[in-house]
Amino acid sequence: MALLAPLNENSMAKLRSTLLRLLTSALVAMLLSVPIIMLVIALQLEAQVPVGAPLSAAELSEIESLLLENAPRSTYSVSQQSISLNADQINLLLRYAISTANLKGHWAAQLTLAKGTVNTYGSIGLNLAGVPVFLNIDGQFSSNGNTLQLSKLSLGGFSMPSMLIGLIIDRVESEINSSSLALTDIKSLIDNVESLGVNPQRMQVTLQWDPVLMSKLADQTQQLFVSDEDRMRVVHYYQLISEIITATPLDIRAISLNSLLVPLFTEARSRTNSGSNAVAENRAAFQAIAIYVNEEEIERFVGNSISSSVTNAKAIEVRLLRRQDLAKHLASIASITASAGADVAAMLSTTKEAFDARYRSGFSFSDLTANTVGVNLASFGTKNSVTAKRLQTRIIAVKAESEYMPTVGNNRDGISESDFAELYQDRTSEMYLERMNQINELVFSSPLFADLLKP
Repeated sequence: MALLAPLNENSMAKLRSTLLRLLTSALVAMLLSVPIIMLVIALQLEAQVPVGAPLSAAELSEIESLLLENAPRSTYSVSQQSISLNADQINLLLRYAISTANLKGHWAAQLTLAKGTVNTYGSIGLNLAGVPVFLNIDGQFSSNGNTLQLSKLSLGGFSMPSMLIGLIIDRVESEINSSSLALTDIKSLIDNVESLGVNPQRMQVTLQWDPVLMSKLADQTQQLFVSDEDRMRVVHYYQLISEIITATPLDIRAISLNSLLVPLFTEARSRTNSGSNAVAENRAAFQAIAIYVNEEEIERFVGNSISSSVTNAKAIEVRLLRRQDLAKHLASIASITASAGADVAAMLSTTKEAFDARYRSGFSFSDLTANTVGVNLASFGTKNSVTAKRLQTRIIAVKAESEYMPTVGNNRDGISESDFAELYQDRTSEMYLERMNQINELVFSSPLFADLLKP
């Protein structure tokens, strides 16, 4: 009896089909694994861009100046805006952005400018089976009049072929053209750039400032970093505010900020005791208060799909020390601190006051005092579960605004930019820092903050 019977035509066809299927599967597997293999090969043991040192006081002051110098005079009007930065200034802003993004591990980036091109360098730290490795990325962007286009890309020293770069660009453009409203708005922002010039000294951008578009992008960016669970928390607290306002007698035109803080943090404590995360509850409470106090639309923060079931709260003025502006300052900066951290909030606080000194009502130490209270309320309230619960207890027990907000009657406000320079020189001077230390001491000596960090 033969061990192998001769294959008939039908058997041969089945064999060819099986072999073709196996060959196709192997080819597909190989093609799919190429990017992974390239990525592994590109990994290196050293980062080409080191992590930047912590920003110094002088660097933070420079960042504030850069934001102020390049901000539109009116953020509410359509206007042509020019932005001019050299490579050192851009790299400083990059360091600040990375440091405030709370990215874990090694993340670093820098760039250089040349005639018509921007050269970028980045390093991302990874852990490969317990071994620290780095993905070093180099890119070159060429100026095309009003845009920058990727022209060269390399990973770990391996240059990507032009065809692959072209495919990447085509894929990105396709995603923008056919995707969500957020990417469409980003494309609109890019389209608003009228000119973009690059030389070894600086990058110069002229664009059409569109306040409606910028507001939409800010809302979408904010929503991007908020989970659906956290959005539902914000909706819960906003609904509670609506109930509080509905129960307020019709003849009352203004309420104290305490009227929102105490009941919302009582609810935060109740939900925490039921097993919810104290930090997340506090964050959502601060965000809901800021939305109401600043008369913002709830859907701008949580999105239309989640806000559709929310009853809009009727408007009643919220005050702190009988001033609506102080309540807005405290609530806004507390929400920013809870979302983005104290460093970002402090930067925005002092930059905003400098902007007011130049273009609006003047520099205000009263506003800065309210900002300082807001930053510290949210910092303690979202630092960790221990301080979050302690702050809940402290706020629930508050009977008067003076328990957390120092009086500001003796502050000199409405200081113009020229008067500020004459009095304090700048925000790094000894006299200005001494004034800020006095404000901090007043805040931390108030009953709510006293000994908050003690075991």
